Amino acid sequence: MSQQQQPQPQPERPAKSGISGARSAFLAKLPLILRVAELCLTIIVLGLVIDPINARLQHNVNHSALTYVTYAGYILINCVLIISEVTGEPLPKTACLLFAFIGGVLFVATGSLLIHDWRTLNYSMHYHPPKMYMDMMISSGIIGIFTACLFFADVVITVRYALAEERAALRGAAEAAADDRAAKRSSTNQTDLADFAV
Repeated sequence: MSQQQQPQPQPERPAKSGISGARSAFLAKLPLILRVAELCLTIIVLGLVIDPINARLQHNVNHSALTYVTYAGYILINCVLIISEVTGEPLPKTACLLFAFIGGVLFVATGSLLIHDWRTLNYSMHYHPPKMYMDMMISSGIIGIFTACLFFADVVITVRYALAEERAALRGAAEAAADDRAAKRSSTNQTDLADFAV
């Protein structure tokens, strides 16, 4: 009389609550939302700084170059990141982290230079530029530093979300491997029992 072992039913895992499911869906979309906000703010700060630079308020050409390279470059980079997310072919997390971190550093540097140039011109005894251009320059610097904060928040959220995603993938792989081992063990036991019965 052969006794075949029935596979043990696996205990059911508790279902995720609606709140955590909604939270994970929001966390999945949060980097995209941040990148859209970064893109919008970058377009705004570039638009604000064009007239002051054209009016030669920045006497140092290096400051103007850094401003244009940072703002125009990150308009392109954020467009590529957004398009890759929307089309379902996202870039690797490491590349996104590097772009966000370097963007934060460049935006802090550019915003600081704009504020420094504004202060230099504002307290100059020899040259008094139009107030409208001065207001545009300081606004661009301040919004640029705020945009840098968004880039750094993007770094933190990407690290946390990527780590949580990797942990979940590793946990799922470990559970699948354990299930495979248990299935192989039970099929081996059934084969051994069938051989023993014969």
